[in-house]
Amino acid sequence: MMLRPFSLQALVLVAGATTASAGVLIVGTYTGTKTPNGRTVEFRIQDGRGKITSQPGQFIYYDHGKRTAYIVDTEKGTSFEMNEARAKQMGTQLAAAQRMMETKLKELPPDQRAMVEKMMKEQGGGPPPAGGRTPLTFAKAGSDKVGAWPCDRYAAAGDGRKVEVCTAEAPALGISAEDAAVFEGFLDLSEKMAGEEAAAGGAGGGPDRGFSGLPLERTESRDGKVTDRFTIETIKPETMAAADLQVPAGLKAVVPPGPPPAQ
Repeated sequence: MMLRPFSLQALVLVAGATTASAGVLIVGTYTGTKTPNGRTVEFRIQDGRGKITSQPGQFIYYDHGKRTAYIVDTEKGTSFEMNEARAKQMGTQLAAAQRMMETKLKELPPDQRAMVEKMMKEQGGGPPPAGGRTPLTFAKAGSDKVGAWPCDRYAAAGDGRKVEVCTAEAPALGISAEDAAVFEGFLDLSEKMAGEEAAAGGAGGGPDRGFSGLPLERTESRDGKVTDRFTIETIKPETMAAADLQVPAGLKAVVPPGPPPAQ
């Protein structure tokens, strides 16, 4: 998967809430060019909602019914709402910024351009793809195993990157269809924010979803060097208090500059 890292902060949660039906806890490790020592990421999913923790005190709340994520900053007491329309708007803005950067790079002398591209690659990015990022089309690449789970490997390449995933069907992982839909919905929203478009024949909403099953591991590399890897290590039932999956009250809504996204 490409689950891209967010910088999120959260509020201390309300205690003493009533207990809801059983949910699932998914725990994985993210490592990247800027995170060589790794970072634990936790997904708590229950009753059509999710809470994602990327580091202590940092959460994303996700409401699958509304297809909306809420990024909460505990220190500032703010919440940023990210719905599908706004995610697509951000993706469009990112693509425009990439095209502008591409134009600026072409204007540089060859030696300066080579130096800038080298610096970008060292940061795990690489130069922007011509015309924006293109969809990836995955092909089956054999079978493997991640932790205790057998999985199917898929691979795709484009824009100077190679992406590999190893997937398994939700029932084999002990994840209900309802909880799997929440997990996939959050991934789709993240891909829209990254400016991804659906690949032909892809499953779900993004180019990195052209495969069957849930990604137990996702690896992205450039020039033979891994720049991002996310590996799921734990999947287990967990029942959470209903309030733990709700955005805390009393936060200040953050509104980004510019016109509101078209609905």
